[in-house]
Amino acid sequence: MRSRKEGKPALPPLNLMYIAGTLRANGFTDIKILDVMSEGFFNETPFKKDYIRYGLSPEEIKKRIIEYKPNIVGVSCMCDLRKYHAIEICKLVKEVNNDTITVVGGNPVTTNPKWFLDSDVIDYAVLGEGEQPFLELVKNLNHDKNYKLICNIDGIGYRTFENKYELKPQKEWIKDVDTIPFPAHDLIDLDMYLDIWKKTGYQQYEAKKFSMSMMARGCCNFCEHCPHNVIFPGYRGRSAKNIFDEMKWAYRLGIREMQFHEYNGIVNWKTVEEFCNLMIKSGLSKEMRWGWPIGIWLKVLTRDRLKLMREAGMDYLCLAIESYDQKKLNDIMKGKDVDIRHVDNVIAWGREFGYNLHAFFMLGLEGQTKEDIEATINYAKQLDIDTASFFIAQPLPGTPFWNHCVEKKLFFEGFDTFHLRYGKSNIKVTGITPEELEHYRHLGREEFVKAKGTAYQKIKEGIC
Repeated sequence: MRSRKEGKPALPPLNLMYIAGTLRANGFTDIKILDVMSEGFFNETPFKKDYIRYGLSPEEIKKRIIEYKPNIVGVSCMCDLRKYHAIEICKLVKEVNNDTITVVGGNPVTTNPKWFLDSDVIDYAVLGEGEQPFLELVKNLNHDKNYKLICNIDGIGYRTFENKYELKPQKEWIKDVDTIPFPAHDLIDLDMYLDIWKKTGYQQYEAKKFSMSMMARGCCNFCEHCPHNVIFPGYRGRSAKNIFDEMKWAYRLGIREMQFHEYNGIVNWKTVEEFCNLMIKSGLSKEMRWGWPIGIWLKVLTRDRLKLMREAGMDYLCLAIESYDQKKLNDIMKGKDVDIRHVDNVIAWGREFGYNLHAFFMLGLEGQTKEDIEATINYAKQLDIDTASFFIAQPLPGTPFWNHCVEKKLFFEGFDTFHLRYGKSNIKVTGITPEELEHYRHLGREEFVKAKGTAYQKIKEGIC
């Protein structure tokens, strides 16, 4: 955002890395990932009202397309905030060569494929988990756009010559996730990310060369605000050996931290326990850090589990506490099942074993008053944690919370899903103006830093 009060994320494109890994394992070796956002991280240009655009310039993107001469370009649109940029990239592809096939995928594409397919620069949409549909699409595509070759592929959408939508939502997902090839960590310039993190101080702990993966797909919880099950329905966990084998390969590539970007890797404790023991026995626990930077399921943490994970190389805890109010948590955050009484236990154990402690809090929940928000901020300030992030509740498409907001007509006039980010107020909250809610988000950070003193001056934004 142009105000500069919001962070600029810099994270490897995990979706593209998984798809590239799958293609490569199936014989397609001429693959390149153009990491548009991070390769041009320090290049900023105006974009729409109140926003800046950062990333490679359109001229540089076209130059790279011309150099590589791709037959097919797949664009990852992870969130609605990126939807116009996804269209822009497909437009640049077509300007270079109109015969190049363009494909988009991601949460916004899965929940609203027609919006993307209405653009004449997009040929196909991937609906749901991307590896298998995209692989089948690549296998069957020809440059005559013969739709008969792909009409039976689940998870693909396109527009016919008669301008009708053909949408085949995914019916089956990969049951044995151990069969999914590892993300293509080697196709990303991970030294670039280390440089960005060092220059920006994006994380609250010492920067190391890192990459991203997942321990599991889907989730056994159904939090009303979470879109996780839009792409990955049904909980499917990897085996400990499969995860450990990826860690060994990542280490050989020079990676020293693996971030698991899902909310639920600890659901099957037997897997985590076995993984930890493999890390310790191999000695890799002393060489590689790992953890869940977007949140760990607080309910299932015990002292013994935290002790073992710390010995296995995990050294930070990101706790999705969300609110000081147990009733709010019970009514709205049902899936998280957070017990405020347990929070103090986990923080005490975290301190005992030397974890860096971070916590997430949600503002603008239904029924929250100004007094509730102020109480949440005060609650965060008194916790023995290192850093905190305060987010504004967002109705993400595909979630029950989105459906509720649509039904109750809670969106502000002029709302666009492009506005969905955790620093912006997008829905009506009784008794609180959008300006006040956005002020509270920043006030929370300022008050937290002030309360903790100079040792805590590196408070971070979290992922926005």
